[in-house]
Amino acid sequence: MDELDRDLVAALRLQPRATVRTLAKIVGVREHVVANRMRRLELGSEMRVMAQLSMGGMGFEHYVVFGVRVDERPPGEVAKQLAQIPEVQGLVSTSGRFELTGTFFARDKAHLRELLDKRLGSVPGVEDIESALVLETLEWADVATLTGDSITDVLPALDVTAADINSLDQRIISTLQVDGRMPMREIGRELDTPEATIRSRIRRLKTKGIIRLTVVSNISSFRPGVSAYISLRVGDGRLTEVAGALKNSADFAFLAMTMGRFNLQGLLLPMPRKDLEELVFRQLSAMAGVKQVDLEEILAVHKSDVRITPPSPNSLKTGVT
Repeated sequence: MDELDRDLVAALRLQPRATVRTLAKIVGVREHVVANRMRRLELGSEMRVMAQLSMGGMGFEHYVVFGVRVDERPPGEVAKQLAQIPEVQGLVSTSGRFELTGTFFARDKAHLRELLDKRLGSVPGVEDIESALVLETLEWADVATLTGDSITDVLPALDVTAADINSLDQRIISTLQVDGRMPMREIGRELDTPEATIRSRIRRLKTKGIIRLTVVSNISSFRPGVSAYISLRVGDGRLTEVAGALKNSADFAFLAMTMGRFNLQGLLLPMPRKDLEELVFRQLSAMAGVKQVDLEEILAVHKSDVRITPPSPNSLKTGVT
């Protein structure tokens, strides 16, 4: 991606549904140049304007980071089955303590127990699962692979009975997840519904915090390099201090306080290996209160569902530069 591509994506972060004319004025080029660039970026899976579902607004209270140890079966085969579970948002092959690392959502404690024991835990080849419940999401960036299995279907096959949405709302959401810039009139024509009704429904979904329109960026297009899950055990009463220091870092796509062996976990954006080593072994390890740093380098992405966001994230970063 060149500077114009980055400027265009930055403009879309602020105004996801801005017209081509408006975007052209913002980035300072002709309209046909903007139209061609957007077409190329979308076709190349480098960025996508879409509606994201807030799991908090959909009635899902819990977000969990988990690691899987695999035995007597290839990790790739286990990953294929785990990725089919709708509540699993992200799943990657990693090096280190786990063969697979990922994240999933749960409505309540009973749902959480069912997922860990009956659904994830019963997949052949899963020897052990270590999970950490997210207590507070500190950072969340709208980035993903946007290729392969990053979007497995149009609307997640989740039980949304707790959310105040009906079949028309779901059809609108599905349409906006395919193309978040589709004109209201065209949505109405496609769904055989008056344009005014479409506008009203979308406004309501946004106001209730069920959806947000945003531009999702392809990680590798912006920051090629090595990506990894990272876990920190912080003591001496310095958890809030360390979390605050890392919260506004440009290196994290995801950062959260968690409950478990580690109390701070995150997903690092791709970076050169020498920078990763500098960050982990020099900067993080040297921070006051940090007792242990564990790294799970990402080897392959099996699922990265960009359509959904954590329950009530404390900080939302749209895209990465």
